[in-house]
Amino acid sequence: MEPLEERWYAVYTRSHYEFKVYQGLADKSITAFLPRIETLSRRKDRKKKIWVPLFPGYVFFRIPWELKLYWDVLKTDGVVKVLTMGGAPAPIPDTEIQSVKIAVESLLPLFPHPFIREGDRVIIEGGPLKGAQGIFLSRGGKTGKFVIGVELLNRAVAVEIEPEYIRKL
Repeated sequence: MEPLEERWYAVYTRSHYEFKVYQGLADKSITAFLPRIETLSRRKDRKKKIWVPLFPGYVFFRIPWELKLYWDVLKTDGVVKVLTMGGAPAPIPDTEIQSVKIAVESLLPLFPHPFIREGDRVIIEGGPLKGAQGIFLSRGGKTGKFVIGVELLNRAVAVEIEPEYIRKL
């Protein structure tokens, strides 16, 4: 019988258990990936650099999908569930994991950002359009196109805006 192909998956963890889950998977010889970023933590008397998960609450792991390995993952202390789509474990494309690894290893400043798709309803949180709601239309270069519409009139206007001001509703 041919061995099953290894694929990346993700687990949702208990709050602040990402490092423990990562170590627990590694202890079971399961390939795990926990992208981290360095950030400043403010203490009462000082600032301290600490490492925090890039995606809080999530740890990636790579296995061939076999029931025994699935249960090994689920029984890891701190694991809440394996992410699924349509009731089945949802594999993550290698290219997406590789891109995250490249970004983390680049040592460039990384900032978690909501995943916004074309067509998502958004609100503008800064700049001259602060408070405006509309639809995110497209991303181009250093700006995103934002559409404000009046549905009753079946009319809309589009404006380019800095992506850091856009938040998904």
